[in-house]
Amino acid sequence: MSMDDPVEMMRVLQQKMDEMQQRHEEEMAAVKADCEARIAREIGRMDGGERVKDKGKGWKENARPQIPRAIRLGGLPDRR
Repeated sequence: MSMDDPVEMMRVLQQKMDEMQQRHEEEMAAVKADCEARIAREIGRMDGGERVKDKGKGWKENARPQIPRAIRLGGLPDRR
């Protein structure tokens, strides 16, 4: 790779960014699974020690709804 070729530099940078994003998404999926398992265990303890069999599936019915990010950040963007 020649560092004098801007097209090649952009291609390499884009590839690195794609790899980093993929790694980040995989890490976030693992964190989410871990959090869901912890929540399921806590709910199991609160339910009188009953075991939650389906790791996290039971808590979703009682979870508060997710607020869309656009609303949390001050509203929806204007569509013109």
